[in-house]
Amino acid sequence: MTTGEYLDRWLAMRAQALAPRTVECYSRLIRSIAGIAHIDLTELTTWDCQGPIQRAIDAGHGRTAEQIYVLLRTAMSDAVELRLITVSPVISILRPRRRPKQIDAWSIDDTRRYIAAAMADDRALEMLLPLMAGLRRGEVCGLRWEDVDLANGIMHIARQKIWLDSGDIIVTPPKSDSGVRDVAIADALRGPLKARRQLSGWVTDLTASGVAQAVKRATERARVRHIGTHGLRHTFATNAIRGGADMRSLQTVLGHADYATTANIYTHPDVDMQRTVVASATRVVI
Repeated sequence: MTTGEYLDRWLAMRAQALAPRTVECYSRLIRSIAGIAHIDLTELTTWDCQGPIQRAIDAGHGRTAEQIYVLLRTAMSDAVELRLITVSPVISILRPRRRPKQIDAWSIDDTRRYIAAAMADDRALEMLLPLMAGLRRGEVCGLRWEDVDLANGIMHIARQKIWLDSGDIIVTPPKSDSGVRDVAIADALRGPLKARRQLSGWVTDLTASGVAQAVKRATERARVRHIGTHGLRHTFATNAIRGGADMRSLQTVLGHADYATTANIYTHPDVDMQRTVVASATRVVI
């Protein structure tokens, strides 16, 4: 059996337990490492596996290198369990180190300019949900009117829409169990929600790319740098910290399973926040 044949069979075997997007990602990665596909599985060496990983690193694609490593490590570990090989050729390869992408966040002034631009648009709701509620783009698209309780000021986040490369749309729960959560409705969202209010159905008819385009349009009108929908979510978290929110509560609102994700990734200490930290530390001794 060649390595390519094994990887195709392995993915088919594992597909049911994987998220659809993960299956698509693994399928793309398998195609990208076609250079080792012809090698007999029992003759695959560590150097063979290191090759596509190193090429991705040399091309500046650190994330892809890490994904190839994870794919091969998992697949070869399973090959050992299936007794197709005796030792994984990936076992001695070090996981590629990459610098996490810095997620940008707006200043308070830029945030206000964006809000003003969004409020003047008929897609204000889609433009503001990531910024005012910290929703992911798929969660914006997956929000239904029966999840919106205006009387009690709560949105129930229970699902997300995912667009696959095949063009299919699937509706799934959020990324983790913690992603199913209740989020308070900000005052600034009440107007756009009431203006669009229906008894049932999807809150937005936009696709994920449609939401991204709406956000870009408001960004251009506000004349602030483009940070995308994920940047809006990041700005939401940063503004929460600026306003004095505690990290555990923020973790719940964002739907993170891991506290460290909230603390290390989604809070971007700007200069004003750093000045506050320094002032607090020195105030007690001076």
